[in-house]
Amino acid sequence: MKNERGFALIISLLVVFLLTVIILEMDFQTRVDFRATLNFQEDLKASYVAKSALAIADAVLQEDWKETNVRPYDGLDEPWSVPMNNIPIGDGFGSVSMTDEGMKLNLNALTVSVAAGTATVSGSSTNTNQTQFMLDKLFEKLNIDRALVKTLVDWMDPDSILVGAGGAEACDDLPYKCKNKSFDTVAELRSVKGVTAEVYQAIFPYVTVSDMSKINLNTADPLILHTLEGYQNRVTASMINALIENRPVKDMRFFGSILDEYGTIISNTFSVVATGHVGNTKKTIHATIKRKINNATKRELLYFHIE
Repeated sequence: MKNERGFALIISLLVVFLLTVIILEMDFQTRVDFRATLNFQEDLKASYVAKSALAIADAVLQEDWKETNVRPYDGLDEPWSVPMNNIPIGDGFGSVSMTDEGMKLNLNALTVSVAAGTATVSGSSTNTNQTQFMLDKLFEKLNIDRALVKTLVDWMDPDSILVGAGGAEACDDLPYKCKNKSFDTVAELRSVKGVTAEVYQAIFPYVTVSDMSKINLNTADPLILHTLEGYQNRVTASMINALIENRPVKDMRFFGSILDEYGTIISNTFSVVATGHVGNTKKTIHATIKRKINNATKRELLYFHIE
């Protein structure tokens, strides 16, 4: 009788143990499912918060354009140039910062014909256009091999003629051919022969692929402005220094007839970094916006990536 009672006690304890394990496992799985659902909700909400922050940036840029009669220029003293942080949006908060793409050198202008001044590629021409001249000077200031400028031209021109020693057409050591077309994104630089991670990080802040015919003299980094020195034997260091000291310049007549040919004080294309935070979740949007400037044009989202 005692043995039977002992056996029943063991069975009871075993059942209790198994039920405890099952309950704990169910509780753990329930918590995992709950956390996964919460993460999904926060991820979705953070995405919408980031998109709302992007919409705020878009509105700020459009409002800035409406003020051109009051401020007929784009400069670093305007509202769009100031980052906006901790904006309450829904269940979270957003942040947004805007950068004038006109302050950078347009890589796709490297193949513009010097004589025509239009989107006619120069191919293997020995002429040097403004962007080639400035990028060459920039590479020199950043201690980057200046021959890489010709490699970039070679990457984009539509022919298979080698531009300079070691040009992009000479890429037999790479598992792909050169593009022979314009850049779609700055990130494509990493595919070009000779553009290492270090070179990419060094030049990334100074280059763009947006369709900007002239650099914005009000917003460009002084390093970029000084790369204009000596171009066509017309731009001097004193001109550049006077420009930097008097920014923001509100009237192109300030420059006379020289710098007016090489730059502008109005920009239409801006890159935006919009971030959404909800709980422990963060979503970031990288976008490029070309704003509407009149009834004949429309606002365009040139680039969008969320991570």
